[in-house]
Amino acid sequence: GIGGDAGGTVGSIISSVIQTIVAYLCDCCLGWVFFRSNVSAGKATCEGAVLFFKHGKTFTKNMGRVFGIGLVSLLLIGGVFGGLTYAILSTQSVTLAPIYNEISQVLSDAEGDLARILQNPATIPVLFSAIGGLIMWGFIHSTFIRPFVLVGVLRNYIESGKDDIPSESSFSILDSKSAKFRKLHNEI
Repeated sequence: GIGGDAGGTVGSIISSVIQTIVAYLCDCCLGWVFFRSNVSAGKATCEGAVLFFKHGKTFTKNMGRVFGIGLVSLLLIGGVFGGLTYAILSTQSVTLAPIYNEISQVLSDAEGDLARILQNPATIPVLFSAIGGLIMWGFIHSTFIRPFVLVGVLRNYIESGKDDIPSESSFSILDSKSAKFRKLHNEI
């Protein structure tokens, strides 16, 4: 509906949020399947999906934790490594001169704000520092921080469902919203 670059950016952000929620849904459902080892995997999966959406307060708390810790880790880890990279690169102007010259040559005919910004020699260390900080954040966050967050989310998720295990009648919550869920529910 928005269209253009802004619409693509908004769509990309919404898609990323949905992908994150679905990834945690899958992990939580798998955890619930292991927790409910005394029932069939199909039924436990259906129970897990219902729990994920039935307990809105836990869902909101968990997603707040996921996105909050993700943002804090981006700022801290990305900021530290971006700052360290900038400190190193800002002293290497002679080393970066060939890269700056190549970028300037490539962008010499280009117009617009981005081309003008990239033709400024002071932005090359900033750009490389931002990229370096994002790369290091992605590695450290996915290797160390995300598993830590997942354990907390999974603990909250299982705690919320232990005393309120979904019954067959509660499956109707998702039956009307998802054809694939309804198919799995009918198969079990």
